[in-house]
Amino acid sequence: QNTCVMSELPQRVSGARPVSDLPAHLQCSSCSKPLFNARQTPHGCRLCQACVTGLLHEVEKRPCPGHTEACTLRDHHSEEDVGGGGEVEVEVSRATCFPDMATRREVAKLRVRCPNCDAGCSVQLEWARMDQHVQQSCDWHSLRCEQCKELILKKDMQRHTSSECRHRKETCDLCSQLVTHSEMETSHRNLQSDVCCPRFSARCPHCSERSTPMDRRGYVAHLSECPERPVECKYSHLGCRAMSSAGAAPPAPTAADGREVADVKRRVGSVFEQFKKLQVNVANWAHSTMELEQMADRREVAKLRVRCPNCDAGCSVQLEWARMDQHVQQSCDWHSLRCEQCKELILKKDMQRHTSSECRHRKETCDLCSQLVTHSEMETSHRNLQSDVCCPRFSARCPHCSERSTPMDKRGYVAHLSECPERPVECKYSHLGCRAMVRRSDLERHYRESVDSHLELMDSKLKQAAIAQQSPSAVPQSYVGSAAPAADGRDVADVKRRVGSVFEQFKKLQDMVLTLPVPPAVRWTVQLGPVTDASDANSKALAYMAANPGLRWLGSWKAIRDGRLTEIEVSSEGSIVVSVGSTSDSRDAKSKTELFLRKKPYL
Repeated sequence: QNTCVMSELPQRVSGARPVSDLPAHLQCSSCSKPLFNARQTPHGCRLCQACVTGLLHEVEKRPCPGHTEACTLRDHHSEEDVGGGGEVEVEVSRATCFPDMATRREVAKLRVRCPNCDAGCSVQLEWARMDQHVQQSCDWHSLRCEQCKELILKKDMQRHTSSECRHRKETCDLCSQLVTHSEMETSHRNLQSDVCCPRFSARCPHCSERSTPMDRRGYVAHLSECPERPVECKYSHLGCRAMSSAGAAPPAPTAADGREVADVKRRVGSVFEQFKKLQVNVANWAHSTMELEQMADRREVAKLRVRCPNCDAGCSVQLEWARMDQHVQQSCDWHSLRCEQCKELILKKDMQRHTSSECRHRKETCDLCSQLVTHSEMETSHRNLQSDVCCPRFSARCPHCSERSTPMDKRGYVAHLSECPERPVECKYSHLGCRAMVRRSDLERHYRESVDSHLELMDSKLKQAAIAQQSPSAVPQSYVGSAAPAADGRDVADVKRRVGSVFEQFKKLQDMVLTLPVPPAVRWTVQLGPVTDASDANSKALAYMAANPGLRWLGSWKAIRDGRLTEIEVSSEGSIVVSVGSTSDSRDAKSKTELFLRKKPYL
């Protein structure tokens, strides 16, 4: 009993009515009914389960449905602004309400009438014990029939299932088939039904006085010749709804009937032609009427007062639907527009601030070179010495040795990179497979500490080269099939000498040098990086000539894209030595030479 009092009462006994009058503290603050499964708000209102479920949202706060003084609060801000005492309703939700266990215990002890008292039950019990009575011993409780799904009193359920339910099962005394009572009346004992009992027999319902009893098969055969069976008129497609007996004989035709039939046919043809014209006119009229009705409906819809489509964003404007588009396009500050530069959706009221100070693609003028660039380029490349399109007047410290170096521009930074002691550089044995990136100042220490690993890489490359060239004798036996020699402080110089010798042999195995004759006075253009002025072009052209011996700069240059890409004109004289990779024989050398010349059409 205590468990039943502390937990919620079942919903099926919520209709029970107290025997005596309820005290005020056991009545719902909203509907004044008994506090069934009472819940209490944070401000003290007690509500029944029906009011909490029906009037409050699960999480969204709404005004309290109670009628107590605690449901309203005095608004001091309204009092100061307007000069009067304003009141604000307290808002609650289902989540903020909590079970009132003390009130539930009192309500559970109330003496109530059975919820089925209107049906005839006179039992009175405590509310906590009423559910047991309803489920077990109340004969006036309504149960749902499992067959017909109707509500039947518990005391009448046995009689209903045995003799009253239309869906109760019955056995046909002719074919012993189990069918429902409703099917037995409508189809199982009906010759006109497709599921009629095969042993059931009856007279024809159309000519019952003349016919003899027959089963379903005989009835189907009898229908084709039954003289009393109602049939449609042959002009039913024209609209005749008459039903006559199949055996009724038409009267004998006369000469007058023939003339009348011909006249009727002529008149019917004329009427039919007029009907066709009228049908077209009616169709046109119906279409026009439909268009007018649609226009009238549209005018009515256009007059409806609606909220702005941007109401969820914050717009509170309400206008007629016909005027809403003008408001959205012209005056709604909460309408989302697409920024022309970054293509993002921005509220109209924020567009000016976005384009002036927030958009990453807004145009800005560099205060050093007066060049117009985007904000994102200003941050990533225009003010970045490591970028090829860096501002020529921008200066900053070297990112590798920022504490030691002084501010420098792009040209000074490029020159500084070649001697920066803190810049990470590749190991000179990277072509052998060493992936180490060390500071320039630590290169010598790296070479001393990594002799063993470099020799292992060299040994691996030599083995691969020997296999590719199919000449194992070309590889020194001291490095084939044996581990790299151990190196200590005394053998470093010897190891370096041997590594250099082996490296030269490996280069001879790897590459075949070709001398390609080039016709004199051949000119072409090559592309360099950004060039600022003539002296910069001269230095970069000389650096390109040093990297490509046999070429000569003709002294001309032009910028393809300002500050980004420049072309210089060069020519070749005599011959150029190029490397085409490893070759196995003359045929392989010829094919690789042709491939190289296809890539360099000016040679």
